[in-house]
Amino acid sequence: MKNQYAPKSTVDSIVESLISKLSENGILSPDSCFDKTNFINFKKQMPGKVILPGTTITPIMERVLFSIASSSSIKKIVVLGSYYGYALLWLTGGKNRKENSSVYGFDINKESCSQARINMDNLNLDNVQIIEEDAFNGINLFEDETIDLLFIDVEKDGSKSNYSPLLEQWYGKLKKGALVLAHDPLVEKFTEDFKEYHKIVNDKSRFESSLTLPIDSCGLDISIKKGRIESGEYNESKVY
Repeated sequence: MKNQYAPKSTVDSIVESLISKLSENGILSPDSCFDKTNFINFKKQMPGKVILPGTTITPIMERVLFSIASSSSIKKIVVLGSYYGYALLWLTGGKNRKENSSVYGFDINKESCSQARINMDNLNLDNVQIIEEDAFNGINLFEDETIDLLFIDVEKDGSKSNYSPLLEQWYGKLKKGALVLAHDPLVEKFTEDFKEYHKIVNDKSRFESSLTLPIDSCGLDISIKKGRIESGEYNESKVY
């Protein structure tokens, strides 16, 4: 699963199997899936319309983000550190526009926010808002327990040290059972930063479960805010 340069057919089958297992074990909701046809159709729109200077979002990560956001239970998505909007695009692309979903991206870089808006406009993604604002200030735009998925990819002075304080600040804005995704847990230079982050998501009084997916060299953390089991929405989740 770590080979990010595997043939597309192999990557597709890996993601299909992974999303299926995550759903079976209650990490993702039952209707989460990798819809290969929709994924391909969405990606075909990007050449010439999406501009970015570079990205660490690999082909397998594209598919995983696309699949995670596919669930009809995920209506409101917030991305902290949206940059040029590439990860945000995949979280958005997995949504059916008829589901009345909304996606918000926060970044303090004026240039990247400007291009991100152009990227979204070029793909006619009118359910996305790119907000040039510090992620710590963004919480003022949301009521408590209204966010279904929070994606964190903020880098400060070459570190991910803001992951922990950002999660603490945004925690109250997350619905019970909301998903928290954190990019780069496998990057060696961020090891110490993630030790602090993992202390939070491994607190069973606040999160039902948390696991790291070693799908590429960056990896992806998935955590579930406590409350999903009590609400009876899904079966008991397992970390494996």
